[in-house]
Amino acid sequence: MESLIDVMRRRKNWKHFLQDEYPSKEEIEILLQEAHELIPQKNNVYRFKIDIYGPEYKEEKEEFLLLTGTGKEEISKERLEENSLDIDIAREYDTWLQNPILSGKQLKRPKQMYNFQVMAPYLLVYTEKDSGYITPSQKLTFSFKYFNEENLRPRPGNFEWYIGASMHGFGLSLLANARNIDASFCKCFQYYPNNRIVREAIPKNKIAFTLSLGYRKQNYNPTLKTSMSQYNEHIKWM
Repeated sequence: MESLIDVMRRRKNWKHFLQDEYPSKEEIEILLQEAHELIPQKNNVYRFKIDIYGPEYKEEKEEFLLLTGTGKEEISKERLEENSLDIDIAREYDTWLQNPILSGKQLKRPKQMYNFQVMAPYLLVYTEKDSGYITPSQKLTFSFKYFNEENLRPRPGNFEWYIGASMHGFGLSLLANARNIDASFCKCFQYYPNNRIVREAIPKNKIAFTLSLGYRKQNYNPTLKTSMSQYNEHIKWM
């Protein structure tokens, strides 16, 4: 078994995933079970939920992919309200499909970049729970008799669910890499009500991030990153 440091070094935010080869649903279930047992949550309470879109949701992911476009011509608010996608963006997406290694500057219309990791065989969407956090099984345990259930419900401005989701997502990405399954995060997208992936989070409009799982395409670089800062720029010994 690889060391934790080896696994952390293996983990990168890959942008392109194989579509015809991927882990089985059973393998993903094993990862989720391990994550549930090993990744801590405050009070053992899950304040978030995970919607999983497997390989059968390719059409919904393609539609969602268009919403990850960034650049000078993001989909306008008016078009979103009209429930229509920008046809020029769709054409540019076709160009990406033909040669996804192309950079934005090499496209005929160098104005859009897409987060292709959302096309991975398994797309996990982390959102806040919209009802009580305590589960039926937890209500039966003695320890939870001391918790005020009313205080363990979603509340405006409470971002504890975000912390828990982030811990779970990163921990799950490491567990995946330990099994040679690649993982990638995405946060940049627009809300488009006609897309099922987004619609499931409406009206709360709360998606912390997505986590993609599968096998990366070889010889493809990770997603673009800004240069790293120096670690001591964020540390203050007291």
